[in-house]
Amino acid sequence: MRTFFQDIRYALRMLAKNAGFTRIAVLMLARGIGANTAIFSVLTGVLFKPLLVKAPEELVNVYSFKSGDFVDYAPMSYPDYNAFPR
Repeated sequence: MRTFFQDIRYALRMLAKNAGFTRIAVLMLARGIGANTAIFSVLTGVLFKPLLVKAPEELVNVYSFKSGDFVDYAPMSYPDYNAFPR
C-alpha cells in the first residue's frame, strides 16, 4: 500500500510540473464525461422509458394509398382517419 501512495504522489508531482498538459487532459476528460452523460440521458429517456399508453403492442401506423402521387404511401391525416366507418 505504501508504494501505491508513492506512485500517487509521483503522478501528482508530474502533473503539477506539466501544468499545460494537465489542463488540457482534465478539459478533455470533462468534455468526454459530459458528452457521455448527455447521450446516455437522452437514450435512457427515449429507449428505456415505458410508453404512456395502456397497450403499446397494439399501436399501429395508418397510411393512405394515393396512386398517381410521387409517393405511393403517405401518412394519413387525422380528418381522413375520422372519415373511416367504425
